[in-house]
Amino acid sequence: MNTLVSDLVNYISLLILLYYLFKKNYLNAVQVILLAITSATPFFMFNFLFQIDSTYFGDAEFYRWSVQKARFLNYDELYHTKDIRWTAIIYSFVPIIFLDTPNSLGFLCKFIFIILMAFCNGILKIDKIYIYLFILYPSAILYTAIGTKDTLVFLMMTLFFIGTVRNNYVLIFIPLFILYNIKLHNALFLIIVLFSYTLFFSKNYKFFFINISSILLISIPFLPKIIDLASFKQLNNIYLYFKYVDGVSNSKSLIYNYEIIYDFLISSIFFYLSPSIFDFQNFFQLIQSLENIIILFLVLFLFLVFLSKNIFRTLFWFSHLLFISGVYGLVVSNPGTLVRYKFSILLSYIIVIIYDFQLNNKTELNK
Repeated sequence: MNTLVSDLVNYISLLILLYYLFKKNYLNAVQVILLAITSATPFFMFNFLFQIDSTYFGDAEFYRWSVQKARFLNYDELYHTKDIRWTAIIYSFVPIIFLDTPNSLGFLCKFIFIILMAFCNGILKIDKIYIYLFILYPSAILYTAIGTKDTLVFLMMTLFFIGTVRNNYVLIFIPLFILYNIKLHNALFLIIVLFSYTLFFSKNYKFFFINISSILLISIPFLPKIIDLASFKQLNNIYLYFKYVDGVSNSKSLIYNYEIIYDFLISSIFFYLSPSIFDFQNFFQLIQSLENIIILFLVLFLFLVFLSKNIFRTLFWFSHLLFISGVYGLVVSNPGTLVRYKFSILLSYIIVIIYDFQLNNKTELNK
């Protein structure tokens, strides 16, 4: 009973937040209703759909425990891994009242997601139809109801992309620093985006010079590690690690020759279609396979729409999306893990693609 009361209080705090954002015109009535409904999903996560000690989201309790300790500044008692420690410290500042139930961090992550949707709608002025799609995106509903780092990764990637498009140093380097500590490989992908976007689209040469110089100076102490992480050897290590996690202990390494290009392209397709509607193992994978089809059509639709507006800008964003999807599709074979990673990558890319075209082409995206 006490856990239900705690969850109810946390949910009511989300409703108060939604009411405030509605009154301030950051969200409209339909968005508030949709967010209010989807923000109730943490009630049904642990001890209903999942068990806290099951193989599904088994790390969620480590996050909750660490956030609870971080809120009272007991940093020496946090879980030992770097990503959980950093995530816990950041989450501890989110004003959700109770952290004493398995679902507490789900409401905390919903708080973050609501703020981000209000930011996209009220500040970035992204077309409302896309906001509805973001809110109803099944993976967003699920993974923001689970108190892991995925919501934080999604937030940081989105803020970084917006900072890159708007030449905002704060929104570039703070998210990049946080991602370096919680999702290192994503940070490396984003540095590539920053370099190339600044090179091709920056109209401010001072900003271009400062960006490049800052990244180079910051990277000097970490250069050996960055080179190692960007190497094919490290890609192989990650590939073999995920194979080991999936129970394949004698998997062969990737072969670095011309065939890797073919494997890369096939893997990018695997990234979008895994789990497939033809080989799902349970009800959740069936939902995810149907989601994959919808997302693939949405990505193709956006590609064709934007291609007619600006070919070079379209090829830029979608080539980067193809690159990161190919890498993850190549090294990650578990469908559940892939969907979990895909949530933060796809949604943040779609947001920035829409916003970048809206900002730089001065056209309505629904025309």
